[in-house]
Amino acid sequence: MKKKTQGRWRPRAGPLTTRGSTMTGPELGAALEAIASGRVRRARTGTGRKGHVDASQPSNWMVAPAVPVASAIGPPQPAGPPKPRRTKCAIIGFASSSRDLAPFDDQTFEIWGLNNLWQQIPRWDVWFEMHLLEHVRGDIIRRDGRIQNGTEHYEWMCKRPANAEPIYMQKAHAEIPASVAFPREKINEYMGRFGVESDYLTSSISYMLVLAMYEGFKEIHLYGVDMLQEEEYYYQRTGLEYLIGLARGSGIAVYVPPQSALLKANYTYGYSEPVATKGSLHPLTKKIMELEDQVRDRHAKATEAAQTINGVFQTLGLLRKWIPPEKKETPDMVEVLKWADEVTTKMQPRQAGAIESMNKIEGLLQGTQTIKTWIEHIERGGA
Repeated sequence: MKKKTQGRWRPRAGPLTTRGSTMTGPELGAALEAIASGRVRRARTGTGRKGHVDASQPSNWMVAPAVPVASAIGPPQPAGPPKPRRTKCAIIGFASSSRDLAPFDDQTFEIWGLNNLWQQIPRWDVWFEMHLLEHVRGDIIRRDGRIQNGTEHYEWMCKRPANAEPIYMQKAHAEIPASVAFPREKINEYMGRFGVESDYLTSSISYMLVLAMYEGFKEIHLYGVDMLQEEEYYYQRTGLEYLIGLARGSGIAVYVPPQSALLKANYTYGYSEPVATKGSLHPLTKKIMELEDQVRDRHAKATEAAQTINGVFQTLGLLRKWIPPEKKETPDMVEVLKWADEVTTKMQPRQAGAIESMNKIEGLLQGTQTIKTWIEHIERGGA
């Protein structure tokens, strides 16, 4: 007598089978998950006891559509291999006061960077470029006194493959395969739960901080963020400090290093006077600004001199090209070319001197800018 196999799975190569039905491995897994979750509602046919379903027959199953599990609002995940989720995030800015204190060697931290900071940090996991793409393509970017070409940054983003670390932008761009649209609507919805007005995002760091909050990080560190000196930081700083307070109030540990000027004041109201009121550093600031004006004037003159010398070289080069080869041996042209060579020989040391002067003056400019930054840093209470 043939042994019954109704309802028993036979292991074999290829699809798994029962009598009268065939299931692949993934289909079986989905079906068992449906049973476990209680999504099997009723049977179309039944061969078991009255009122019961023969669960061994997949053809009897009527599975309700899966309901997506509600989760914390978050951005779409980029293509590529999944990474283990971390609970700590370090947001890195450009300020040299604390940028290099970031935990780059601590793999328990996700490292988030922005703009063209990739030229100055050893590793990162998520990137942000929240400026308009047309600005990024051609702008000259100044950071910590260094002038960097925005086109180089744009080319770097374009070379990142689609399965690389994500680059959050205002929207995804085909020419930047790793770009991901910042989830603005979802962020506004998330912030609305705290009673915050829509789009209260006053800086790139604010975008980064609120995204880290809403992705569920338990600990967020801010390095290289001072919000000093530049005029734009006047309105950017208040929004960022508000978000820090909001994050801390919602139970997220936000660390700001003592070297940063964020969340600090240089006086206690009623007990002392602000440094700006006392004016103790104002004479120094005024002196530095006067020095900076002088240095800029010298820089303009050195630039003009260098450009003049370059113009001479270009003119002499054109002169050599314009003389036909058959006339270069004539006495007159021999004298002209000899003169051009003598002028070139005399001007070369001047060109080298002009370039050296420009480099020195640019160093002085960077120095004055650094001093002004640190004066304001101290005035705001930074360590």
